[in-house]
Amino acid sequence: MALVHDFVVLDKVNYPYSKCDIVMKDIPYDVSIHDDFILYFMDYLKWIPTYSPIINTKRTGLDYYAITVFETEGAIQAYALFSNLINILKISPDILKLNGSFSYQLADDENPFSDSDVYCIVRDSLKQKKVIYPRDKLIEKFEKLAQCFKRVIDSNGQLYVLHKVILMLTNGSLISNNHRIPSHKKRAEARFLFLIILLVGIRHGRCTHRCIIGSFTCRRIV
Repeated sequence: MALVHDFVVLDKVNYPYSKCDIVMKDIPYDVSIHDDFILYFMDYLKWIPTYSPIINTKRTGLDYYAITVFETEGAIQAYALFSNLINILKISPDILKLNGSFSYQLADDENPFSDSDVYCIVRDSLKQKKVIYPRDKLIEKFEKLAQCFKRVIDSNGQLYVLHKVILMLTNGSLISNNHRIPSHKKRAEARFLFLIILLVGIRHGRCTHRCIIGSFTCRRIV
C-alpha cells in the first residue's frame, strides 16, 4: 500500500467548498504525486497559504490527513515553487536517488499508542528509505501541477486547486475513486491502515478535528 496525493482544478460555481466530499469521490484528478515526493519537499510546501474547507480555516501547507484548497494567493506561490523545482531537477542525474523517510521496528511488547515518550526500538532496525525515480517523469508531473496552479492564477478567482490524499493498494486499486473499488478483503485492509494513520496523527497532535481520506471519514472526539 502507498499514499498518493491527487490535485484537481475545480470551478467555484459548480464545485463550491461545501461539495468537497462529493468531489473527492467523483472527479478524476489532473495530476497525482507519490507521497515520497510530497514528504521530500514538505518543508517548502509549508510556506504556501492554503485553506481547509473541513474546518473552515486558513492555514499554510497541505493538510496531510484531510483535503486542502489552493486559492489564488496560494496558487501564485505554489506555481513559483514548482517552476523553480523543475529548473533544479533539470540539472540532476537522469535517475534521481533521494533520501526518503526513516523507518524502524518497535519491540514486540511496545505499544505505539501509549502515552510514554520513550519507545523500545529493535537494534539495527532503523533504516532510511532511498527514493529512486526517473527525473523526467517527476519533471513531467511537476509541470502538470504547475499548470494547474497557473490556471487558477489566470481565472480571476473563479478556479481553485483541490488536494486530496488517496490510499493506493499494491495492485493499483484506489480507496476513493468509485471507478476503481477494491475487493471487500482489500477494502477492510485499507480501512485498517487508514485507522492506524489516523491514530498516529491524533497521537502526535497532527490531525484535524475531522479527517477524510477517500470515502472513509472519522471524527476526533475533543
